[in-house]
Amino acid sequence: MQVLKEKFDYSKQNQVGLTNEAKACFIFNRFITNNKSILFVCNSLYDTNMMYQTISNYTKDVLLFPMDDFLTSEALAISPELKTNRIETLNELTKNNKKIVIVNLMGYLRFLPKKEIYSNCKINIKLDMEYDINSLANQLYNLGYERTNIVNKTGEYALRGFVLDIFPISSNYPIRLEFWGNEITEIKTFDVDSQMTLKKIDEVYIYPNTEFITSKSNIEDFERKQYNLIKYGEVSNIGKYLDDYELIYNNLDDIYHSYELLLEEIN
Repeated sequence: MQVLKEKFDYSKQNQVGLTNEAKACFIFNRFITNNKSILFVCNSLYDTNMMYQTISNYTKDVLLFPMDDFLTSEALAISPELKTNRIETLNELTKNNKKIVIVNLMGYLRFLPKKEIYSNCKINIKLDMEYDINSLANQLYNLGYERTNIVNKTGEYALRGFVLDIFPISSNYPIRLEFWGNEITEIKTFDVDSQMTLKKIDEVYIYPNTEFITSKSNIEDFERKQYNLIKYGEVSNIGKYLDDYELIYNNLDDIYHSYELLLEEIN
């Protein structure tokens, strides 16, 4: 769990009494007039979703980094939809684009790998290049992909002889790699239901399917929990993925009160 180190200085601007629509106008105006990204921190997941939907009416350059509001969610059941949203946001931010990122308190406090480590772990696969198929499969596992017999959904891969199927995150279709020895002879998309080829391509990027990225290897499955990430290297948070940004809190009193309650719950 990250620690809120900022001193909450109310001598700075403290806008109160605004509707969500007015807040969205304010955020969008700051975004287009200042040459900076914006990190907008809300108290709850509900507030985060509402602000994301409202700001999305003004610009497409807005991303969501949502996390369940409860500590127990990490231990009991992680929402696949929220996880996908977070990972897609991280992958987009590695492109260094100017963005508005909407995050709730739990998402803001979440342990993340350093941006440099996360950015450098994507896999670039090109036709006719040489790869060791088993090493590539191990890389996919370390990037959070789950091995299955047949690929059916995003985040899965299947290894059958000299054929490696992958369903990359943010991709509409899975990818099939065909090897001759260590050389990739075919890269193509295919249909999940029929398993038939749709289109041949020359290159593909495989982005991480997990927030648990570390330079360490051979980590046991039971250790791959986000709160354990700090044990395997220096950690970061979502703000560090924005190169130059303005931090804005939504209802600061509520956020700080929730943070204090969270610390009590942890203790």
